[in-house]
Amino acid sequence: MPYTALAFTLFSLALVGVPLTNGFVSKWYIMKAVIESRAWISLIAFAAGSFLALIYMWKMVEKMYFENSAASSAGMTLGKINDVPFPMLFCLLFMAALTIVTGIYSTPIRLVVEKLVF
Repeated sequence: MPYTALAFTLFSLALVGVPLTNGFVSKWYIMKAVIESRAWISLIAFAAGSFLALIYMWKMVEKMYFENSAASSAGMTLGKINDVPFPMLFCLLFMAALTIVTGIYSTPIRLVVEKLVF
């Protein structure tokens, strides 16, 4: 399921807060507000949460890409596993693309939202 794995990896990167994803933009503004309010314990908790997310998301991505399954190592074959149906795959990849696009073009999007809300 290569396309599903790709989308999962992109979503994992956004959850961790890697630059060029919308997760980075969100974490940037949260950390900026926490630092401005001088809530150092909250900053430590926030950073620890991001680090823990990195650890558990990396373990899943590592298993997807770098480990053989238990069935293949035992000599069993499970048959061909197809990717999800096209409508589901389209939605998944569309959201993955939006994760990247909104991370790259976050400033214009933020300015439009500020004009609409404020």
